[in-house]
Amino acid sequence: MSATAEIQVLPTVVLRPPAGLINDKRKDGWELLEDTPIEGAPELLFAGFLRDGEDYVKGDVMFERAVELGNRAGQQHAERLLAQQKSIPNELRKFHLVFPGTKWRDSGGHPGYLFVPCLNGSGYMWELSWYWLGDVWNSRFRLVRYNYKSSFNIGLSPQSSGF
Repeated sequence: MSATAEIQVLPTVVLRPPAGLINDKRKDGWELLEDTPIEGAPELLFAGFLRDGEDYVKGDVMFERAVELGNRAGQQHAERLLAQQKSIPNELRKFHLVFPGTKWRDSGGHPGYLFVPCLNGSGYMWELSWYWLGDVWNSRFRLVRYNYKSSFNIGLSPQSSGF
């Protein structure tokens, strides 16, 4: 990775224990392709994915970069964060938070289209929705990653978490 990525230090959030998948799109005929479960009480990190000179990338590029970074938070993380949305820092309201640890295939209205869950905080309340990976992804999106605090990584910040 020779090109540098957009770095912005944003606050972190610690999640409470999960209650399982709440918004199961299989009820709508979608296929769950991958899902990252929550284990313990992870800390969420919010990272950009654009490299120098990029205004946007296609969804498959964004997703590849999320895979490269690792520790991709998924829909369970999004749902738990939504349940405790008052803990989401106001600085994040200007972003769509992307949870690339979960990937869905729509077999209904858009057969074969791939989607990832996102939280949108542009209104008064945060909302969970699913964004199409075939679209363009710009600087208004932030990848959500997870980290577990331990004696081995105390002091890890979003700035030193893989970017």
